[in-house]
Amino acid sequence: MANFNEFQSKLDDDNFVTIEDGETASDVLYIGGSMVAFYVPAAFDGASFTFKASRTPAGTLHTVLTDNAAEETTKTINASAGDYVIVNPADFSGMNYIQFIANTAQSGADAVIYVALRPL
Repeated sequence: MANFNEFQSKLDDDNFVTIEDGETASDVLYIGGSMVAFYVPAAFDGASFTFKASRTPAGTLHTVLTDNAAEETTKTINASAGDYVIVNPADFSGMNYIQFIANTAQSGADAVIYVALRPL
């Protein structure tokens, strides 16, 4: 039988992506299960994120979609600087690598986004 600790979310200094100054897309992060939350840094200039997923770190990135009953739509999360965003883990389960895409380019500083993960 699984114990309580096997289902705990994990947030540590190794679970982050960076959107560099002048860019909208982050590097990729191995999530190996599911994302459950993320911290939006004070340096973030945007107002929302979309996401891409890949099987390998240098593989083809695919837009993350959600099934909106009538049609598939791009997964978008509204977030502002300083927010802690809790997400539905089912929307991100089974991914190997994830990339964050901001709705606007960073201006003046990199945005480092720390991500809380949960193993499957």
